[in-house]
Amino acid sequence: MISGHLDIERHDGYIVLSPNLSARWQSTKVFLFIVSFFALCIGVAFALVGLWMILPFAGVEIMVLLLVMHRVARQCYRKQVIHISPEKIRVEQGIAQPHSIWESELFWTRLIVQQPGHAWHATKIILRGRYEKIEIGAFLTEQEKNELITKLRPFVSTAL
Repeated sequence: MISGHLDIERHDGYIVLSPNLSARWQSTKVFLFIVSFFALCIGVAFALVGLWMILPFAGVEIMVLLLVMHRVARQCYRKQVIHISPEKIRVEQGIAQPHSIWESELFWTRLIVQQPGHAWHATKIILRGRYEKIEIGAFLTEQEKNELITKLRPFVSTAL
């Protein structure tokens, strides 16, 4: 998802990039509760008839499912914020707060669009500064990536 505001006349603004949220954390918790309830019921039923070894595996299954679902849900909340000013461009990325910041002078920054070599691969959008580069919007759909490229072209030169 792309949001934010860019002012072409003042040559500044910001863009917020975030993945499409497949499920809210509350919905994920309800799903985990339902699956855990049924797994524990089955495990307890087997334990009551003498097959107690099923119960630890049901617990392990629930823990693995919980860890995987937490990781997936957490990744749905990551963001990239692109700040553009007349002199600089800055990309902050993180989940709850910025954990990394990339910054470059706008004069040296180039927009590189790498088309996929195969139909199953995704387009890559790269901002290359004087000394380093960063991929932006890796979690966006192809349509959203095209929209991002269109929004960035007036501000950042395209590499040849």
